[in-house]
Amino acid sequence: MNTLTVIGAGPGDRSMMLPAAAKKIEEADIVIADRRYVSVIAHKDVRPMGKISEMTAVFDCLCQNHKVTVVVSGDPLMYSLYKTIRKQLPDIEIEVIPGIGSIQLFAARLGETLEDAVFLSAHGRNLSEGRLALMADKHEKVFILCDKIHGPAWIARVLCGCGLEYVDMWAAENLSYENEKIVSGRPEDFISLEFESLCVVCLKNRQAAQPERLRLPALLSDEDFIRGKTPMTKEEIRWIILGKLKLTKDAVVWDIGAGTGAVSVECARQCPFGQVYAVEKDEKALELIEKNKKKFHAYNLKIVPGQAPESIRTLPVPTHVFIGGSGRAIEAIIDKVIGAGPGITVMAACVTVETTAQAAVCFKKLEDVQMIQAGICRSRPLGGYHIWDPHNPITLMVGRTV
Repeated sequence: MNTLTVIGAGPGDRSMMLPAAAKKIEEADIVIADRRYVSVIAHKDVRPMGKISEMTAVFDCLCQNHKVTVVVSGDPLMYSLYKTIRKQLPDIEIEVIPGIGSIQLFAARLGETLEDAVFLSAHGRNLSEGRLALMADKHEKVFILCDKIHGPAWIARVLCGCGLEYVDMWAAENLSYENEKIVSGRPEDFISLEFESLCVVCLKNRQAAQPERLRLPALLSDEDFIRGKTPMTKEEIRWIILGKLKLTKDAVVWDIGAGTGAVSVECARQCPFGQVYAVEKDEKALELIEKNKKKFHAYNLKIVPGQAPESIRTLPVPTHVFIGGSGRAIEAIIDKVIGAGPGITVMAACVTVETTAQAAVCFKKLEDVQMIQAGICRSRPLGGYHIWDPHNPITLMVGRTV
């Protein structure tokens, strides 16, 4: 079997293709190229690339008797086809000729180095609002490969909606071509602008190095939150809740009856690439959630006004659900979660005997159910001594949908 060669043709202009890449094209029996390169490649047998899912089998077959070169745009080692080919054809020997990627050329145009940058891509990936905002907030320099949905206007709207309107922003399209265009400004300047779907964005946040923005997602104390008269789940109980929820970095969480937003914020910090939905009906509580969201830069936290189960009907399917307050609607809420699909972790916090009894019946519909009763006592001074000041015990129930 012959070696399959994967080369990067660069950003588009033929002058930016490496000589080594051009030589491999000349030596190949068959060239399979990204469609926008077919017309510029001088070869007797150049074929347009089809769907990626179908092409790996074609590569495998052709390599039996031919020298095959695959031409992809940019750099094959940077959000490109090579990773897919390597994964689906583990037994084929592959030679890689790198190319100049659009991010590298864009950085050169801006005079920016790349060793201190973070890279995001929307090409075949789920680029969430929360992940974009988190990266833009925590890092001084972010480069983003856009697609037709997640373009400069979408990025600008996310940044403005998350209080990051001060970030410097650049967008480039048609790099290396005669109609190359680079635009700079603040996010608000890009909201109404249109760009080609395959464009590149650079964000620079000069405030990212501030110490308070670099805090690791450690567990928070009650004193860290902005407080009001709305009841708040005590810190020790929150820590147990987080431990039992076992959140993943990309979890989708419903916090129903969010109160001050303490649990919502804690969850948002634990799943930076996921999304947290804080569902709350009380107007004063909603104001507190908004204040705490801003204080902790919880950009992946969305506030959902209203009462469950009505307010959760249009939310994305969750991976985790925490029910901190439900009134008498806990059965309807759990039925809604069960209807969303299997494998969803569900937890309820119950204070009253009646709620505990009702929840215990509802949780029989779930599997792997655990029940924990936690009673927290805190010391307080009494003269020259200290005594225990007990808080109401809370029953936590956790299970998974079948």
